[in-house]
Amino acid sequence: PDILIPTLFGPGWEDAIEPARALSLFALLAPLVSTAPVYIAARRTDLLLKFTTVRTVITVGALFAAAHVSLTTVCRVESLAAAVFVPINVALAARITGLRARAVLSTLSVPIVGLTAFVATAIGARHLFETVIGAPGLVSLIGILTPSVIATGVAVHAMKPHLIGEIRSIVSESFGTR
Repeated sequence: PDILIPTLFGPGWEDAIEPARALSLFALLAPLVSTAPVYIAARRTDLLLKFTTVRTVITVGALFAAAHVSLTTVCRVESLAAAVFVPINVALAARITGLRARAVLSTLSVPIVGLTAFVATAIGARHLFETVIGAPGLVSLIGILTPSVIATGVAVHAMKPHLIGEIRSIVSESFGTR
């Protein structure tokens, strides 16, 4: 967010950097929060209702308390709630579908490795473009994102070589170029 927000929105948005940074963990975990279709498919809407109720009551209570401190604190609490409830949610979803934890972790390993490659490359590229080269905001942003996306693709391809071919096939079919 340090480069992205000022580059996209201008210098008047610098106060949004800390809240955006505090929300980054939530952004990473958000796709794993919503597993309602799994509960519905397994005909366990009762468990979905119980889990969602507990998560909502605890999260809303914590957010209410955080709102009296600062926006950044609210964002941190949202990220913390995701960090607490996502593993529980994934464990419940695995249990009701009969999947073993190893199968779930195996499925999650590809995005985790891809994300790790992205973050590691972005940190290195940021240091290079901002500190060593001294490039302006947009150039730094492009210089950071480009190798990070490439590193993600390489990491994912190294783990699951067939996945890139499947993605190409889906994209080709979606745009009618097949």
